[in-house]
Amino acid sequence: MTTFFGILTKIGEAKEANAKALGVPVLITEMEVGDGGGVSPTPDREQTALIGSKRRAQINRSFVDPSNPSWLVVEQVIPEQVGGWWVRELGLRDADGDLVAVANCPPTYKPLLSEGSGRTQVVRMVLQVSSAKDFTLKIDPAVVLATRQYVDEGLLKKLDKDGTAVAATKLETARSFSITGGATAAAKTFDGTGNVALTVTALDVSKATAGTLPVARGGTGVATVAAGAYLVGAGTAALATRSAAQVLDDIQAFPKAGGTVNGPVVLGAGAAVGSQYGANTAAGQTAHVLLPDGGGFSTHTGTITGAMKITLPPAAIGANTMIRLRVDIFEYLTDVPPVTMLIHGYVQSTKAWGRQGATIIAGTVGSDMAVRFGSDSSGALCIWLGELNRAWSYPSVTVSEVTAKYNTAGATVAGWATGWKVEPVIAFETVAQTATVSNLAFARSDIPRVTGLQAALDSRVPVVSISSLPTTNIGPVLVAEVAEVWIWVSTSFYTGYRSPLCGRPLDGHTVAPLPSEVDAVGGVLQKSAYAALWGYAQENGLVLTQANWEARRGGHYFVNIDANTFRVPDLRDMFRRFTGTDADTANARAVGSRQGDANKAHFHLPSSGGNFVVNMIPSVGGYANIAVDPQGWVQSNGGSTATSGGPESRPINVAYHPRIHV
Repeated sequence: MTTFFGILTKIGEAKEANAKALGVPVLITEMEVGDGGGVSPTPDREQTALIGSKRRAQINRSFVDPSNPSWLVVEQVIPEQVGGWWVRELGLRDADGDLVAVANCPPTYKPLLSEGSGRTQVVRMVLQVSSAKDFTLKIDPAVVLATRQYVDEGLLKKLDKDGTAVAATKLETARSFSITGGATAAAKTFDGTGNVALTVTALDVSKATAGTLPVARGGTGVATVAAGAYLVGAGTAALATRSAAQVLDDIQAFPKAGGTVNGPVVLGAGAAVGSQYGANTAAGQTAHVLLPDGGGFSTHTGTITGAMKITLPPAAIGANTMIRLRVDIFEYLTDVPPVTMLIHGYVQSTKAWGRQGATIIAGTVGSDMAVRFGSDSSGALCIWLGELNRAWSYPSVTVSEVTAKYNTAGATVAGWATGWKVEPVIAFETVAQTATVSNLAFARSDIPRVTGLQAALDSRVPVVSISSLPTTNIGPVLVAEVAEVWIWVSTSFYTGYRSPLCGRPLDGHTVAPLPSEVDAVGGVLQKSAYAALWGYAQENGLVLTQANWEARRGGHYFVNIDANTFRVPDLRDMFRRFTGTDADTANARAVGSRQGDANKAHFHLPSSGGNFVVNMIPSVGGYANIAVDPQGWVQSNGGSTATSGGPESRPINVAYHPRIHV
C-alpha cells in the first residue's frame, strides 16, 4: 500500500534555512502536476523536477491550516479543457523556478471533454514546515481560477454595488472618527447603530497643506511672502508685499543704517544729534553732541545789552567733567566778521573750574572778549561771554559741537543733548575763573599780513615722524623723534629717507633703545622694518656668513639670515678703536674688524735700592740654571715670576649699552 505525503526538496530545505537566517521568506509562485511516469512515485528530497510533468501553472489559493499552524495548504484549479492524463505527483516552485517541495497523491485521472467527460479538478497540496512565516505564496489573479466554494464564501462576506446590509445593524468591531491637521475635532466612536457628528474645536492654518486664507477671514490672501518682505493692506484684496526700502519710502522714514534725506531736517524740542565713543567705564566714555537742544539765542531786537550767559545741562552738576564746546556769534555789524570761539574747561563736583580757556578762531582783534566760568544761584554751571555793558546788535548765539567726558561716570548723548540755555543777563553770579582776553588765534589767512613770513615757511625743513617718513623725495626732512635732518638716498641696496649716521655704533644711555637706535647684541631684525640699516650693511661690505660672524664676534659685522631677516653686530664687552696700522702685523686695520687683547712686551725691574731674590722650585733633575747678565739682570732658563692681574687688559672705563643708529 503506497503512503501519500509531501516533503521539502534539498533545495527547499536550504532556502528555508536561508529564510530563517536572513528573515526573507521563500516566494512560492507555481504548482506542478505529473503522472509519475505511469506509477505512483515516492517523494525524494534530491528531486529537482517531477518524474512525468504534465502541467505547471500559477497557484490559485494558499493558506495556513487553522488547526495546525505548521501546515501550509496550496491549491491549484485545473480547468475542464486541460487533461487526458493521470495525476500521481505534485510539486511547488519558487520565484527562481526551483523545485522546493514534492508530494505524491492517489492516482486521479483528469479527462478531456473530447473523451466524453469533463470536470474542473482541484488539486490541494499540504506541506508541513517548521514555520509558515518562512514561505510566501504569490497568486496572480489575472491567470488563476477559483473554486465555486471559494467564490461563494467570498461573496457572503461582501455586498454587490447595489446591495444593502439587510440584517447587519452594528459593526463587529467599533471604530472612531476624528479630525487632525489644519482643523481639530475630538474622536467619537462609531459602531453603525447611529450617526456621528464631529465638532471642530480648533483651527491651525500652519498645518493646512492647501488653500489660502482670505483677508476677510483673518488671512493674508497670499500664498508666499519673500524673505525680509513686509505686507501692507489693500482693502479686502490680498495684502501687497513691500521691501524694507519701499516701506521706509512709504512712511517717509530715515533708515537706521543711514541714507539720503530728500528734504530739510528740523530738530524739534528735545531732539539732538550726537555720538558716544570710548570705553563704557567710569572714566572712559565721551559724549559728542553736534547741536544740543536749547543751545542757542536769537532776537530781532536792534540792541541787546549785557553778557551772554550759557547754562550747562544738569548732567554737568555733581560730576568732575571735562568739557569743550564751540560758540558762534553773528551780529548785524558793518565790516565785522562773525566770531567763532572754542571754550574748554574742567569743572569739579564742587563747581570749581580749572584748566579753562577760550580761543577765538574766527573774527578780528576787536572780537576778543572775557570768558567767565562759574555757577548761578540755582546751582547750575554757567559760562558768561563779554562784559555786562556790552551792546549786541541783532545777535544770534549758537552752541555746537559739545564734547563732554566724566571722570566719575560715562557721559551720554541723552544727558548732554538737552537742558542747555543761552540768554543775555545784566549781572554775573558766582564766577570761579575768568579767561584772559587777547586770545585771538593766528589763522592761515593772516600769513600775508606778516612781511616775509610766507617765504620763511616755504624754505623751512618739514618735520616728519620716524614712523611715517615720506615715500618720495621732498628734500631734507627733520625727524622729530631724533632731532636729525635725514636725506633721500638711492643705492643698489636701498632707496628712501635715511639718517647720515645710519650704522654708527652708539653709547646707549637709556634702558630701552631710543627711536633711532637698536641694540647691538647680535639680535635678529626684520629687513622690511629696518631696510635702511640692512642697506647700509650691504653698501659697506659688512655682511658675513653666520660661521664667519661667530669667529669674529665683537666685530662690526652683519649676517644675512634669510629673505626676511638679518643679524646685527654683537658689540658687548668691546672697546672702540680707530683704523690704522696693526702693531702686531703691520697691516692696515679694516673697518669693523675685531682684535683680541694683548700687553705690550716689557720687563719687570726690582725696586730701587732693594734686592731681587729668586726662589726656584726644584724640578726633576735639579734646580733651574741661574745667571746674571752684564747689566745685572737675573736670568733663568727654568723659573717664572708669579702671575698678577685679571683675565683681560683694560683701562679705567665706564659701561654703556651697545647700540647702532638706524
